[in-house]
Amino acid sequence: MKFVKKIEIVTGSLQSKKITQLLEEHSISYTIINNVMGKGDSGYQDGDGLHEAFQNRYLLVACSEEQLNKIVEPLRKMLAKSGGMCLVTDAQWLMH
Repeated sequence: MKFVKKIEIVTGSLQSKKITQLLEEHSISYTIINNVMGKGDSGYQDGDGLHEAFQNRYLLVACSEEQLNKIVEPLRKMLAKSGGMCLVTDAQWLMH
C-alpha cells in the first residue's frame, strides 16, 4: 500500500479542462466521470442542456502530498472563479 492524497473535484465541464491541464503540467493522473448531478450553491445541476457547458464533471485524483502542495493554490483560484467543490482526504493506494 502507498499513502496518497485523494482529491475529488466536481466542477463544470469547461472548467474541468483547465483543471486537467493543471494536473497534466504536474504529471498527475486523473479519472473523469461526465454528467454528474447534484445540488450546491448554484442550485440543482442536472447536466441537461444543449451544450456541454451546462454539464458537470467529477474528477478523481490520487497524488503525493508534494504534488498536492504544488496544485492546491492554483486549483483554489480556479474553483473560486468558476464554482465547484473539492475534497482532499488521506487514502491508501493498493499497489498491484
